[in-house]
Amino acid sequence: MPLVVTRRWTLPILALAAIPVIWWAIGGAESQATGHHAVAPTHTLEEITGVIGCTPEIQGQQPDMRQAMCSAPTYQSVVLTFKADKNQTDWLKGAQAYGGTYLVGTRWVVVGPEKELNGLIPRLGGHVEVAEHGGHS
Repeated sequence: MPLVVTRRWTLPILALAAIPVIWWAIGGAESQATGHHAVAPTHTLEEITGVIGCTPEIQGQQPDMRQAMCSAPTYQSVVLTFKADKNQTDWLKGAQAYGGTYLVGTRWVVVGPEKELNGLIPRLGGHVEVAEHGGHS
């Protein structure tokens, strides 16, 4: 089945792809406490994309994070890995303004459709967070 990127997902995915570059260019934000969730194992970008079943297209590599676009057979996602918890927390806070659905693990995030993200939990761990466009945590 060919990949069909609907208009509904194109803008959020492109907007999310720009967040890390902008966020780290301005120095991130102060970290604040977040809710507690079950701890998911730390995975490399390559491990995550292997579970998704795609070849990562590296979009950004900073000292604190790596980002890749990931085109699976039926959906497109963005995969991010972080060097430290604070980097991930800061990125998630910035991403809230853009909305979206995130599978959040230990120092990694996958952005994509909620149904597919929920399907990854048994293999990757983590929890799903849904943020409305313009939402606040």
